[in-house]
Amino acid sequence: NSDAFPDDPSESLDSDGDGVGDNADAFPRWEGETTDTDRDGVGDNSDAFPDDPFESTDSDGDGVGDNADVRPYDKSIQSESDLESFPFITLVAAGIVSIFALVIFQQKVLNKPSKSSKGGKKGVKKRAGQKGDRGKKRLFSKDEIADRAAAVDWARDALEDGDSEESISTQLQATGWSAPQSKAIIRLSKK
Repeated sequence: NSDAFPDDPSESLDSDGDGVGDNADAFPRWEGETTDTDRDGVGDNSDAFPDDPFESTDSDGDGVGDNADVRPYDKSIQSESDLESFPFITLVAAGIVSIFALVIFQQKVLNKPSKSSKGGKKGVKKRAGQKGDRGKKRLFSKDEIADRAAAVDWARDALEDGDSEESISTQLQATGWSAPQSKAIIRLSKK
């Protein structure tokens, strides 16, 4: 009798000799494999991910299937974010960011209004109280008029670019103008 399962009317052959009939065996010619839970064509005994139809192997044993693993043969790298932890990539990224920041900083410094270095350090409080020919207090000395004109032009451009008056005033003061002078420069730039 050639029936491998004489008491089971639904089975008669066991081609791989694993004790499971060919009709019930998902792999009738593959000894040791009988089921394929995720139906990916790889038997559960050989499938590293028997419940995932998109994964069946994990070559580096890191728990991430080869299809999803960025480097399937390198256990230390499982995803793109792991690549970012490498020192070389980090250093290159830091270098690029540093160069970008330096360029922006230099552009801002070069675009700020400057004051003439004539006369040494500026004594703003002394000059602010000086009286002119008509008895009025002068906010700018005669030596500062040319610099004031350049600062007014710069402030006008900055306002047109959308910079706030507070930001412009801060930048003017950082280059040596007093707070009252900065306010006057901004006021003049609006004319």
